Amino acid sequence: MKHFLYTALLLACLTVMSCSASRKSTAAARQASGNTSWIQMMDDPNVNYFEAVKVFEAYWQGKPKPTSEHELFSAEDKERTLSNSSYGNRQDAEDPAVKYRFEYKKFLHWKEEVAPYVQPNGRILTAEERIDIWKQQKGLRQ
Repeated sequence: MKHFLYTALLLACLTVMSCSASRKSTAAARQASGNTSWIQMMDDPNVNYFEAVKVFEAYWQGKPKPTSEHELFSAEDKERTLSNSSYGNRQDAEDPAVKYRFEYKKFLHWKEEVAPYVQPNGRILTAEERIDIWKQQKGLRQ
C-alpha cells in the first residue's frame, strides 16, 4: 500500500512540475512575441534608434498591421477594404491591429520624425543639439 501511495505522490508531483514548465515556456513565448517595449522606447530620449526599430519590427512580424486611413480611403473596393481592416468588423480587443493601432501610427511618425537626427551608432540627437545645428545653418544663410 505504501508503494502505491509513493508512486501516486510521485506521479502527482511530476504532473504539477510538467504543467508548471509548460506554462512558463508558453508565457516566455507569448512575451517574446508580445514585447511591446517599443512603445516606451519611442518616449525615451536616450534610446538607440536601431534597437527600437528592431523591437518594433520583431513585434509586428507575422501579425496583421493596422490599416491606415490613406489605405482605407484610396482603396478601390472600399467595402471589402473596410471589412478586412482594423476599422471594420474586427473589434477583438486582443487583436494587435486593434489594441495597438494608435501606438503603431505614433511609432511610424516618431521613426520618420527622428530619422534625420540619427547618428551612425543609433543615438538620436537631443533637442539642444538640433537647435545648435539649426542656429549654425541659420548663421550660414545670413
